[in-house]
Amino acid sequence: MNNTLYADVIPLFVGDNVLESGIFFPAGNGKTPFVPRKEMAEAAAIVLATSGHENKEYAIASNNTYSFNEIAGMLSDITGKDIKYHEPDKDPYIQQLVTAGVPIESASFLAGFGTAIA
Repeated sequence: MNNTLYADVIPLFVGDNVLESGIFFPAGNGKTPFVPRKEMAEAAAIVLATSGHENKEYAIASNNTYSFNEIAGMLSDITGKDIKYHEPDKDPYIQQLVTAGVPIESASFLAGFGTAIA
């Protein structure tokens, strides 16, 4: 099974202070077909528990894709606050995370997701 990114990781990408400072993530205008981990697990369980799936490959993804600008808009609608999406380049993003105390390896790992989405 090929899974898309879990919707459950969106909070990791947007950060703890998203309501105060907006989203700062190097994903540009890229879009992702996020799916909740629970739904992917249910799909995998069905495939594993039923016959007829031998030698088949499945891609588990949503029909809808979302950019981080759109996620900022959704958060704005939900909270009533104006949540902005900031699209930093990879290096300033890493530097800001490192300055905030995130190990460089973790910051680089997160930046890799952002640039892959972009």
